[in-house]
Amino acid sequence: MFFVIKAFSDAGVETWVTTPGMDSSRSLAPRSRADVFANSAEARAAIAGMSPAFHASGIEFSVERIDRDEWD
Repeated sequence: MFFVIKAFSDAGVETWVTTPGMDSSRSLAPRSRADVFANSAEARAAIAGMSPAFHASGIEFSVERIDRDEWD
């Protein structure tokens, strides 16, 4: 199994955490751009490394288990 990170806003908007960009920071994007993690510990570490601005704005993160064959 593999893992992705879903992000929810207070308004109910659902987005996904992406792979790091050129500046090594992650952002939020549609499902098709979600980063896929090999284990839940890597996903939790990515959440811990997200910009504090996401947390301050009320965005909540959850680690979701996926079947890689069905995800793509």
